[in-house]
Amino acid sequence: MVAALLAVFACSEVDDPSLAPLEDPRFDAPAPPLRSLPREPRRNVFWGDLHIHTSYSYDAYTFGVRSLPEDAYRYAKGDTIQHAIGYPIRLSRPLDFAAVTDHAEYLGVAREMGEARSGEEATLRDVLATGSPWRIPANYFRVIFSSMSSLEKRDEVFGRGADPAVSSRAWRDVIETAERHNEPGRFPTLLGYEWSSMPEDPNLHRNVIYRSGAVPGI
Repeated sequence: MVAALLAVFACSEVDDPSLAPLEDPRFDAPAPPLRSLPREPRRNVFWGDLHIHTSYSYDAYTFGVRSLPEDAYRYAKGDTIQHAIGYPIRLSRPLDFAAVTDHAEYLGVAREMGEARSGEEATLRDVLATGSPWRIPANYFRVIFSSMSSLEKRDEVFGRGADPAVSSRAWRDVIETAERHNEPGRFPTLLGYEWSSMPEDPNLHRNVIYRSGAVPGI
C-alpha cells in the first residue's frame, strides 16, 4: 500500500506549487446575518455539525490544524477563516447549530507542546508548497509513525506533556467560546467532547453532547 501511494504521488503533476493565495477578495464579504425561524408544530429540518475538531485535539493539531473554537464557530456561522494550508475558506451556506467536540484525551496537550517548539518543523503549507512527490507523503508517514501509529506511541508522545492545567485551560476556552457564540433560536451551540475508550484501541469513538451549560470541569 505504501509503494502504491508513493507511486501515485510520483506520477502526479503539480501545476501550481504555490497553492492558493493567502488573501482572496472573494472572501472579504462579512458573514450573512443569522435569521430566526418561527416554531413549526410539524417540525423544521436543521443542519449542523456535532463533530468539530480544533487544534486542541491531538490528531488535528498533529496533522496541521491550527484553528481554535473561536474559528470553528465563526466558520459555522458563515464567516471566512484560514484553512490549515493558509488559504481562505467559508461555507456556501451557514450551519444552523454546531458543537466543538475535541478529543477528551490529551486535550490541548499537542498544541501546548507544539507552541513550545514552534519553528522546529515545517508547516503543512510549507510541505505542500514544495510540490515534491516525495516530501509530501514522507511528511504524512513521519507524522503517522512518530506519534499516531498506536495507543502506546500516543501515550509516549503526548502523555509526557499531559498537564491537567493545560487541559483545564483548553476546556474552559471551549465552554466560554460556545457560550459567547450561542444564540438560541438563531444559532444554538452545544457543549461536548469526543470520548475514546482506549484499552487496546479496538473501539469506535463517541461524541458526548450536553443538553445545557451545566458541564463538569477538568
